[in-house]
Amino acid sequence: DAHALRRWRAVASARSARLRRLEGKARAVLAGPLSKAVNTWRPLGRRYAIARRALSAMCLRRLGAGWRGWHAACTVARERRQRAQVALRKMSPRGRAQSKAVNAWKASAGFRCRQRASLARLRRQRETHAVHRWRAVSCEAAARREQLAVALHKLSPEGRAKRSAIDQLRACAARAELMRGAVVRLANRRLSAGFE
Repeated sequence: DAHALRRWRAVASARSARLRRLEGKARAVLAGPLSKAVNTWRPLGRRYAIARRALSAMCLRRLGAGWRGWHAACTVARERRQRAQVALRKMSPRGRAQSKAVNAWKASAGFRCRQRASLARLRRQRETHAVHRWRAVSCEAAARREQLAVALHKLSPEGRAKRSAIDQLRACAARAELMRGAVVRLANRRLSAGFE
């Protein structure tokens, strides 16, 4: 065991010495011309990275434009294919039969819509005519009721008294009007005689 331990220590010390020598050589190389080369290479590397990013951006921009153009062309082509398929389906016997059925259904649906509209207009006209007729009958009945009420009021004692009072008032007003006319004529006659 002691022999093995001494042997292991000797090997470990030899390896550590070898590593120290290699580290010294590496430091000497890095501190010398390699360090200068690395320092001169770094700006070139940065410029190269900038140029590479600009080139990749330009390529990506062109790639994006190409992708969008290709997508638009594919969309147009797909729409054309769909229209062509629809046209071919319409030209086939089954498609023609379907088109005829759809057109017949549209025509019948339109006829039913027009028929419903005509019936609705007729119903509205009848309702409007009925409303107008009801209004005319109601107005006529109201007028008759008013005339009847006036006649009944005139036939009552109170109505007869009011009617006689009104007649007397009208007669007085007529006499007053006649007297006013006579006075005006007399005044005009005297005024004319004064000017003569």
